[in-house]
Amino acid sequence: MTHIKASWPDDATLFPDSCRGSGQRDVQRMGNGASIVHLRRKDVMPLRLKSGFMVSSGVDGRLLMESNVGEEVVVVSRHALESMADPPRVDEFRLQQYIDAFSQIASDKYDGGRLDATGHIRVTSQDVRNWRAACRAAESGSGSNIEHS
Repeated sequence: MTHIKASWPDDATLFPDSCRGSGQRDVQRMGNGASIVHLRRKDVMPLRLKSGFMVSSGVDGRLLMESNVGEEVVVVSRHALESMADPPRVDEFRLQQYIDAFSQIASDKYDGGRLDATGHIRVTSQDVRNWRAACRAAESGSGSNIEHS
């Protein structure tokens, strides 16, 4: 089961069921009047995490994820790692501590076809802020706190 994009602005972000409260809502209203429609298809599978690690330079992290067509490399930026929690950290511990969240963000970006210029999925600090805002909105019962860059 996965989310796919219907019709909305290119900068819209999809979020996992765990950040949408009960998971029953299929339409998410955005502050600018646009909507995100979460459709479920059985023939498309989300990315599945295989492993995660920091690159030797320590600049950013990588997730190796499996899709229904092969492996995908996900870049988790230094700023995404710093933005995930306080105090800001950029290390293997932070990557592993929040690997499920980074994986969910990456899977949603993959489902939406939002790859970087090199054809990889890149998790940025803006993605983390959007994901956190959606989680807070789901907890409070509101779906309109999504930020756009």
